[in-house]
Amino acid sequence: MAENPVQFDQDFEPAAEPKSSKVWLNLIKDAEKAFADYHRKADDIDRLYADLSTLANSARDRRFQLFWANVEVLKPSIYARPPVPVVVPKFKDRRPLYRVTSELLERASNTAFDLADINSVMLLLRDDLAVVGRGCAWVRYETKGESESESERIVVEHIDRRDFLHDPARKWCDVDWVARRAYLTRIEMKERFGEVWAQAAYEVQRTERDRGAANSQQKAAVWEIWCKSENRVVWVTEGVDDLLDDGEPHLKLEGFFPCPQPAYATVRRGSLVPVPDVLFYKDQLEEINELTGRIHALSEAVQARGFYPAGAGEIGDAIETALKSQDNRQVMVPVANWAAFGSGAAKDTIVWLPVDMIATTIAQLVELRRQIIEDVYQIMGLSDIAPVFVIFRQERST
Repeated sequence: MAENPVQFDQDFEPAAEPKSSKVWLNLIKDAEKAFADYHRKADDIDRLYADLSTLANSARDRRFQLFWANVEVLKPSIYARPPVPVVVPKFKDRRPLYRVTSELLERASNTAFDLADINSVMLLLRDDLAVVGRGCAWVRYETKGESESESERIVVEHIDRRDFLHDPARKWCDVDWVARRAYLTRIEMKERFGEVWAQAAYEVQRTERDRGAANSQQKAAVWEIWCKSENRVVWVTEGVDDLLDDGEPHLKLEGFFPCPQPAYATVRRGSLVPVPDVLFYKDQLEEINELTGRIHALSEAVQARGFYPAGAGEIGDAIETALKSQDNRQVMVPVANWAAFGSGAAKDTIVWLPVDMIATTIAQLVELRRQIIEDVYQIMGLSDIAPVFVIFRQERST
């Protein structure tokens, strides 16, 4: 059965009800519908990459952890070391003012990068890009103290993929609004937005708790929306009919938005809906895991098993003793009535279970799996990245 098409609210007229949160909450719901398929797939990919409960389960099916290995190889090729700002004059006319100004700006940029801990944010963006195909960042301006001049800093934050939304545009330059979600307790809501905090919908984020990212406190989900066409910033939450806060942008930024364009791996044509790269070789991963399970099942059958005649008296007891012996130092097993062997050799008394056919099948399955793994490398281009990565590691070590 075909899925119902996504229905969008076409009545975007915030000027009609300037203090109502309904129109903005409808925008959020429409955008969540547009990105719902992406988030469902991303949830599955997160579990495929590293799920502690599955990996720690001893009764789980055997898997070849190729996806995790591929991501670990890709990460350093995307981002490997902290950025180092370099500021130089655009025109090389050797004027002292330009040289001193460039040096001052370069030192200030390096200090700002250190204070903002850019490297930690970049590592999280890199991981999101490599695993689920999109990484998002957000910039805030903070002041502390009685006067704004006492303490100021720029905060660069990593945004979880579910806490970042924008209108479903075809290109980033067509995006009209962006939004980020924050979870606030009752005390935080009262301090930030006043008495309307009591009307907000508070709940425990069960999904976030399952991912180990939240505690048992009840919090309200507050969306901060920056709308370019309205030149306006609003804060809304479920349960409150009025805007929590709104006004003109408190930051004058290039491009209006307090966030850069997200880092994308692959996007669906004519949209900004990410397509995680693992989906392009998902069939191969499933086939590799199936082969791994079959190899493991067959390998358990490759064991030495022999048959000897029942009721053979002392000879049968000696054979059973030899097979059950766990002492590597006991090489010989005594047989008092050796004449009972007759003219036949000892090997004629035991018939061994043939395992050569099983071993041959395992070798063929391993070779088939190796070829499929090579196909994955060709799809991802890892066959070209891996040698460069080895050279890079050698250079860093020296």
